[in-house]
Amino acid sequence: MVIEIFADNLRKSDTVNNSIHVKCKLIVVNDGKVFVWNRKKDNLYFFPSESLKKNETEADCIKRLQLMTCPQDITSKKTITIKEYFPENSYINHYYLLELPKPDVNSSENEAVATMWYDVLDLLTLFEQYDGLDPHGTEIYEREFIALVNSI
Repeated sequence: MVIEIFADNLRKSDTVNNSIHVKCKLIVVNDGKVFVWNRKKDNLYFFPSESLKKNETEADCIKRLQLMTCPQDITSKKTITIKEYFPENSYINHYYLLELPKPDVNSSENEAVATMWYDVLDLLTLFEQYDGLDPHGTEIYEREFIALVNSI
């Protein structure tokens, strides 16, 4: 499934010269809970993600992200791609669902990012409104909400 979102009444023809940013994102679930990262400086919660590197395939990117996030050898399943178009930039986010038999993830926290498990319904409620400092937090939460609803 692909969902396209156009900001400010843009049309696709308005975005042909945009810079394009591509990410792979991993929705990790276990027993009704979802694994998320929290960027502490602006209290932004989001799914684990990695930018697609130059000459890297989407399959290689998600494999790299999955190895960073989860030590278990389980195949993730692509669920949705969300394409967002803004006046100067376009963002393509490929979401993959990873259902774990046990909650075994690399939850290495640092000064910038915390990791945690959220109940699915609590996470959906969290994504309904952003109250942090990131100027794009509302758009990020809308995108994560759409991805979660269409992945589980």
